[in-house]
Amino acid sequence: MKSGTRRASLVWTFIPMILALNIPAIAHAQPAPICTRDGSYEPASDIYREVELHQLGIAVSIPENYRAMERQNWSVLILHPDDFDWLQCLSRGGIGGGGYYYEEIALVEPDPSMLDMREQAMWTVGHRRNRDGSRSPGASTTIPYQQGSLQGYIVTSETGTSAVFLGPANNSEQLIRVSAACDCEVHLEDITDLLGRIRLF
Repeated sequence: MKSGTRRASLVWTFIPMILALNIPAIAHAQPAPICTRDGSYEPASDIYREVELHQLGIAVSIPENYRAMERQNWSVLILHPDDFDWLQCLSRGGIGGGGYYYEEIALVEPDPSMLDMREQAMWTVGHRRNRDGSRSPGASTTIPYQQGSLQGYIVTSETGTSAVFLGPANNSEQLIRVSAACDCEVHLEDITDLLGRIRLF
């Protein structure tokens, strides 16, 4: 206790001296927060709420406890609440790592170098490098999809970790891209379930 009291009195002695000499006090850098997830994921709610994404011209129904996060490129991530909080922590300068499941909705431009929309869809899940150094699209399956006003193609990756839909957006020359991705296995039903909850304006 004595040493602690003395240390405190010394600190208070030095502060007036620093102010009197007009010497700026040195600010100690605060350590970056550690961003973690507790691992006890609550299940997705059985109750859904509709989120209108006017910048994309769509509305999507998401579980009531899930969150939508707009990114700088105007795309929107649909996230489990624990993953949302974790990404918010990282965006504030926190430290952490690890994969997570997410769904993303974005508008993209048609690629004039592609023969058609089907070919562009096949490249949305990456590529593989051939022995001669050339590249091939990374899609393992490509299937046509149509439900309501949504029509286009669904592709799944060779790694099994992503599935993407690509199709025309309403009243726009752009394309709507809907993705489900993870560092785990992603199933075709993950993307078709999401597409069934999307409504174009």
